[in-house]
Amino acid sequence: MKNLVGSVHFWEKALPVVVYDIGLTPQERSEVRGWHGVALRTLPWSRHPPHVRDLFKYAWKPLAIADALSRCQGDTIMLYQDAGQELRQPLAELLRTVPIQGHLFPAAGVPAITATHPATLAFLNTSAEELDRGSVQMALGGNLAMVCGSKGTKAHTVIEAAVACALEEKCIAPPGASTSTHAFDQAVWQHSTPSAQHLCPRCSTPVLLAFCHCMISAPMSLPCERLFPLCGQCSPSHHAAVGL
Repeated sequence: MKNLVGSVHFWEKALPVVVYDIGLTPQERSEVRGWHGVALRTLPWSRHPPHVRDLFKYAWKPLAIADALSRCQGDTIMLYQDAGQELRQPLAELLRTVPIQGHLFPAAGVPAITATHPATLAFLNTSAEELDRGSVQMALGGNLAMVCGSKGTKAHTVIEAAVACALEEKCIAPPGASTSTHAFDQAVWQHSTPSAQHLCPRCSTPVLLAFCHCMISAPMSLPCERLFPLCGQCSPSHHAAVGL
């Protein structure tokens, strides 16, 4: 998390950062509160079902994103980043392109059926066969961006659907699910709207993968729909940190 916040301070000095505390020690909380431009929040655990507090069921992640979204408005862009990542360049291109479509939901580049538990598919009224026919890609759960106001309405419905699943243990973390067979929150994003996989036109453009996976920072040319199934535009841009 220090690397992520440090990279924001290096590349985007004016960008406010909100860190969601899902298990920091008192000493760590004190340290975070001392960081410039960083606010610290926690989730209202008592309001949610017990499974949400089990961090390895990842139900907390859609709830943290929804909480951040509820606190911003207008043309502000909410950028979610898992805390183990970092920025590798300025966000100028992302900030330019996200308002055009209203959101950026990167794909992981692998079929969704490879890591979605059958019980989750059943709960969401779909099947592996349906995903396979639609060539649905797994969502990249550690990065997403959307406009807070009305321009991001389409993405907001995705967040609402993901939250509904996260609050049901048998949806986000069914019995027998493990990281070897189920991607938990990642497995939910791409099922939240049936049309999500068909909003990106076929095209190819140089993009910086740093916007969708911060371990890669070299420009590469790849099919738009492989990386950004919910983007509509080809030019893109454990504790959770959300930039507001």
